[in-house]
Amino acid sequence: MLKNCDNCGKVFSHPNHKLCPTCSRERKEEFERVRIYLHENKQATLLETAESTGVAIKRVEEFVAEGRLSVLPRDRMRQCRICGAGIGEGQVCRGCQQQLSGGKPPAAKPARDESKSGRIHILDARRERTRD
Repeated sequence: MLKNCDNCGKVFSHPNHKLCPTCSRERKEEFERVRIYLHENKQATLLETAESTGVAIKRVEEFVAEGRLSVLPRDRMRQCRICGAGIGEGQVCRGCQQQLSGGKPPAAKPARDESKSGRIHILDARRERTRD
């Protein structure tokens, strides 16, 4: 399938990629420069990172938004994709995770009552409901 590169407009053929091989290689190199710089300079800001690596601020912000960096510039935080709250890791904050899971935090499986194993419990459940 022929398509144009999203970055340079050059025609290339690949079923999944949006960038031509040249732009894809450049983007990977930019990412590696940013990643290495942030690992060595954990207190660097976005502007310092962009100036020191030669990567555009917009591109560094894209890397942050994609969640590909394990160390972020100190003046940037990841944001929850649902509510926009600042989060340290992942893509969704804990509050939104709880809402998505039905309002309850994930719970462990309830302990199995060994005295009832192998029985049909419909009558037991009905009796308990009528007592309440």
